Amino acid sequence: MADTQASPEPEASLAANGHAGGNTSLSGNPATQSLCDVPVVRRASSYGRVDDALLRHLRSIMGDSNVTTNRTVLEQHGRDESYHEPMPPNAVVFPQSTHHVQQLVAACAARRVPVIPYGAGTSLEGHVAALCGGVSIDLSHLNQVQEVHADDMDWGMAATRASGTNAVRYGTMREAVLGVTAVLPNGQVIKTGSRARKSSSGYDLTRLIVGSEGTLAVVTEVSLRLFPQPEAVSAAVCPFTSVAGAVDTVIETIQTAIPVARIEFLDEVQVDAVNRYSKTHLELSPTLFFEFHGTAAAVEEQAKQVSTIASSNGRGSFQWSTAPEERSKLWAARHSAYYAALALRPNSKGLLADVCVPISRLTELVLLAKEEIRQAQLVAPIVGHVGDGNFHVLFIVDPDDQAELAAVKRVNDSLVARAIAVGGTCSGEHGVGYGKLPFLESEHGRPALDAMAALKAAWDPLNLFNPGKIGQFTPP
Repeated sequence: MADTQASPEPEASLAANGHAGGNTSLSGNPATQSLCDVPVVRRASSYGRVDDALLRHLRSIMGDSNVTTNRTVLEQHGRDESYHEPMPPNAVVFPQSTHHVQQLVAACAARRVPVIPYGAGTSLEGHVAALCGGVSIDLSHLNQVQEVHADDMDWGMAATRASGTNAVRYGTMREAVLGVTAVLPNGQVIKTGSRARKSSSGYDLTRLIVGSEGTLAVVTEVSLRLFPQPEAVSAAVCPFTSVAGAVDTVIETIQTAIPVARIEFLDEVQVDAVNRYSKTHLELSPTLFFEFHGTAAAVEEQAKQVSTIASSNGRGSFQWSTAPEERSKLWAARHSAYYAALALRPNSKGLLADVCVPISRLTELVLLAKEEIRQAQLVAPIVGHVGDGNFHVLFIVDPDDQAELAAVKRVNDSLVARAIAVGGTCSGEHGVGYGKLPFLESEHGRPALDAMAALKAAWDPLNLFNPGKIGQFTPP
């Protein structure tokens, strides 16, 4: 249902969630226990209760069918697909408009009840975990395209300040979002950005809100850049004799300024998992997936250039095709990589490292990760959007094996420390949630964290918006 309370945003306006999905606390790991028990977070006893009076009020705003305390629904909104224990909210609401969100935020703020924005529950760092209870705001009904301005030629992709396989050419959500409609903790609605191609007017609230993971505002609409469909598209698969050869090919391709649309890396463990899960027949070697966009001639030229670079780095066959069905099969296999990895160990859970490093240090970090995984004897495929220096280690673990969890933590912590040491980040796209809070000080420094906490305190003085995540602080 379209939001009738506010005019649509420019370009392609979508009713949308203010952050990616979510997960919960690390079972058996004291470093990531419920942050309600950590002194820097407002304690749960300081919050108000989700009582019958509040539920009646919320139902009067949105209708009985859009407010629930059903146990199954609560559990769904307090967990993700990782190994973390569920942390359900006390109630789940399904607003149909920005005005609904504005009213329910005001109602919860008046009672000091936390609110947790919820999209699809697919993030990997605890974003939707109700660490201190409260109301989960499921924004799945705010999903309508409200207006398109094709002639303005302002283009883009949809995500939260993350990225997908096309990021190497088209950028991340940071570049794609032109503006948002958002509800603040005080219940006010703001609109950021404009349809102008550029602006130096005021603070950039759009960039502040995008990536804030529901801790500063509940985003109900986003305005996105749109890109035209290319004339021709081709995809290629290229196995290598070594991990170093594959990753060096990525670095040389980027440094040569070949405008590839996608470059995805899968190590031999991930290739094996994909073959088993997706019934593909890829060679069991470190492998790169490519995609090229442009005119037919440009696509062919890009493929030839990359093939030449790969030849100097020990590639095997270089198979490329413009057939849509071949491309669809290839990218479907890539996008199922996480589930393919989980299938290597039935009843396992996944913990994902999400480091991003300067492209010049990519080979070094991937090789270090491989060696530490080998020494720790872990099952941990590697996959990533390596065109921008981002890769994931998919640690596949038994959530009840404390020794294995400890080994995973050691390897993950070491990888993050190495990434930060070379000028990288603990999270290239998955966000912080509370799973990566322990790494923020080493990456940003205490003064920067104090500045974030001050910003959070100014916007959300009662710490009601997704408490216990980035920007956590102790209220006065």
